[in-house]
Amino acid sequence: PTDKTMVDLFLDNVENHPNNLAVVFGETSLTYKELDEKSNRLAHYLISEKATNKGDFIGIHLDIGLDYMISLLGILK
Repeated sequence: PTDKTMVDLFLDNVENHPNNLAVVFGETSLTYKELDEKSNRLAHYLISEKATNKGDFIGIHLDIGLDYMISLLGILK
């Protein structure tokens, strides 16, 4: 949909399917609820501790994995 962001679509899944798997990497996985909680923690950290603002550039230097997905979503939030 053109009226929703990726975060909006993700939050719809958190609300409707919180215990479904959202991401799997190797032997580890996170549900939508777990991914939401972890990405929220990162988003709050970036805002409160690093004083980032909407529109700021934030780089990611991680290997592909769960932390990478958490970071992408936390930055978008």
